[in-house]
Amino acid sequence: MKRSSIVLVGVLTLATTLFKVASLSAQVIYGDTVLVEIPEEQRRAFINSIKQKVVHLQHYITNISDKKIDLGVRLEQAESAIKLFSSEDNIVQVSNVRTGKITQMPVRSYFRALANIKATKVEITFYKGVQFETIRRGSDGYYYGTALMFQETTITKGENAISYRDRTIKRVNFKSRQEFTFIGDEKIQIIETFLQDIDVTETTI
Repeated sequence: MKRSSIVLVGVLTLATTLFKVASLSAQVIYGDTVLVEIPEEQRRAFINSIKQKVVHLQHYITNISDKKIDLGVRLEQAESAIKLFSSEDNIVQVSNVRTGKITQMPVRSYFRALANIKATKVEITFYKGVQFETIRRGSDGYYYGTALMFQETTITKGENAISYRDRTIKRVNFKSRQEFTFIGDEKIQIIETFLQDIDVTETTI
């Protein structure tokens, strides 16, 4: 009987430990409670840095598609936008609400296609801000995750004839890491983030 009690206590202790680990993993991986092992101020800087990288992507998409900006300037911005990604082989998915089809192309082809849309006016804007889905730590020291961006596209041909409009939720994959260095006695946080594949999650009118 005594032995059974010891075994039971051991099982309960193991179950409690596993529950705590599972809870911690959920905190580390999901939503705005990610990176709980990092001090709050550093964590806030880390998260904001990743968000800003996605915001930069959004600015590039808006400008590269804008017919009011000279094509040469837009193509230069396309080259700058490519540098946000970890590789030119990264893929961007593009959806069509009418056909329901999703196509994909390498980032360079995507930005060039964006700059050369056949239309009088192209407006691509973003709403809701950047929202995190997941962040996890890889064995290589990088944090890997996905962020959602909410994109609205309106294409006009002719004077005022809207030929296409949709709202698309896109999942932006990224990898990021933080390092620290000292300048004198001051500890400086260095954050490096690269975007990866971009997937279509949902497209509506």
